[in-house]
Amino acid sequence: MRNIFKILRDDIRRCSHSAIGVIVLVGLVIVPVLYAWFNIAGSWDPYGNTGDLKVAVANSDAGYESDLIPIKVNLGDTVTSSLRENDQLGWEFVGGGLLRRRGDSRGL
Repeated sequence: MRNIFKILRDDIRRCSHSAIGVIVLVGLVIVPVLYAWFNIAGSWDPYGNTGDLKVAVANSDAGYESDLIPIKVNLGDTVTSSLRENDQLGWEFVGGGLLRRRGDSRGL
């Protein structure tokens, strides 16, 4: 174990005597720190500034009513109503035809 520390001490001394060695050591310390800092800062609050982002929502769900159980199920209305309550994004509720005109040629 002493041999390991002796080798480490000698390597640090050799690197500290040359300018290139110091630059390399500083780079090996600083670059990962900056990389981590920018990644953490960039993904810290991803929804903090999305209130002005416009997202089109079209509901063309006609619903479903089973013959066995006469309960009408319309998941499109359920999702649309929950999105209307959500203000994290700028939801724009449009009809299917308007969405096709605003989107690309595939109607997306």
